[in-house]
Amino acid sequence: DRGYDVKDTNLEGKYKDWQKKLHPDLVHSKSEKERDFAAGQSALVIEAYRTLSKPLPRALYLLQLEGIHVDEEKTINDPELLMEMMEIREAVSEAGDSETLKKIQSQVLLYIITQCHYHLSGSIIG
Repeated sequence: DRGYDVKDTNLEGKYKDWQKKLHPDLVHSKSEKERDFAAGQSALVIEAYRTLSKPLPRALYLLQLEGIHVDEEKTINDPELLMEMMEIREAVSEAGDSETLKKIQSQVLLYIITQCHYHLSGSIIG
């Protein structure tokens, strides 16, 4: 099931469990081959956790699984999106204090998460 939402609320707990099993200190008495394997698996667990625990990397990963490549360097030609970005930049530049900046950040993050959820849960990933 490839949905955008992380249904397991214990992602961090599972990450820590795997890291405990694969930690170099716990496999130091094993053979070199087993230590190398554990180190490689530990790196994969770290990367998986970083990808799944954050909205944007999770969305990009799901798109990649569906064969959709997102070029982050590509120029944006959507006038509505460009206008939204300009409005956000203006709000940030006019923000008088850190509380206002935090509110803007929260609003933008919520918007991004909502858009990712809408586009990835419905039509593409289902």
